[in-house]
Amino acid sequence: MTSFSLQVTRFGLGVLGRIDADKAGRAAFRIFCRTPSRKPKTKAYAARLERASNELSQAKRLDLIIDRGLIATYLFEPDSYVGRTSLVVHGWGSRTADMMTIIRELVARGERVVSIDLPGHGASAGRTLNMIQAIAAVDVAWRQYGPFDAMIGHSFGGAVIVNAAAGSLGCYQSHRPAKLVTIASPHSMAGVFDGFGKVLGLGREVRSAMKEQVRYIAARPITDFDTDVHLRRMTIPTLVIHAHDDKEVPAICAEMAGKAGSHVKVHWADGLGHRRIIASAEVASLVADYLDDAPRLRLVA
Repeated sequence: MTSFSLQVTRFGLGVLGRIDADKAGRAAFRIFCRTPSRKPKTKAYAARLERASNELSQAKRLDLIIDRGLIATYLFEPDSYVGRTSLVVHGWGSRTADMMTIIRELVARGERVVSIDLPGHGASAGRTLNMIQAIAAVDVAWRQYGPFDAMIGHSFGGAVIVNAAAGSLGCYQSHRPAKLVTIASPHSMAGVFDGFGKVLGLGREVRSAMKEQVRYIAARPITDFDTDVHLRRMTIPTLVIHAHDDKEVPAICAEMAGKAGSHVKVHWADGLGHRRIIASAEVASLVADYLDDAPRLRLVA
């Protein structure tokens, strides 16, 4: 959203919010679910996508059907298979190509890796995304390629895999792998909504109305998607990777996840922020080591 369109949106929602908070909340929710443009914003990013496209072309591409369109999936086969299969899920405004550093390391270790482009992202159909659509994408990937030994998710993708494992939507079966890895992921969707609402200058009533839209489409409150609560209940061994300097998802999210129990381990990857963290070879190795149960792995709780 450009600065001009943001100003116009803030003004429009501000006026509507003073007249009808519920309508403003519904409008804000629609804006929230609208996915960003897939066009690379910089030449450097375009170059990275071009390099990744060569690797993507070597993967087995299969489009799977969910309720509102097609989901692009990619299957990466190793030269020497060790018997494990992992699912990789990118974050908001991202795509499989952005997860290639991690995928490459897992495949090199003998992992069979499946990655999906979430609705409205990458090669998948649509212009919107919400938690229901994302869980549906994980569900269809699991039914096609699973069960998965591990699920790895970045940012929103981390929240998605935890909710998919927990079965937070009654219409989809819970899909629980042996291990979970979240990278720079939020623990509270209500907190994400509040952050978005503040950017748009929304008052408390409008933000509350926006959150109520989750109850309308999911038949349950937004707090039912809190990942720290699910991690506490599931006790699946989980690695949480985060950076204190993450400016998009605050470090408190990792701290809250870490309080879920001794089965959750937190590793701080400081200096890597929110996006560079998934391009780090060290982080990719850390993820692979965790899935390998490598004795040299050092974690900070």
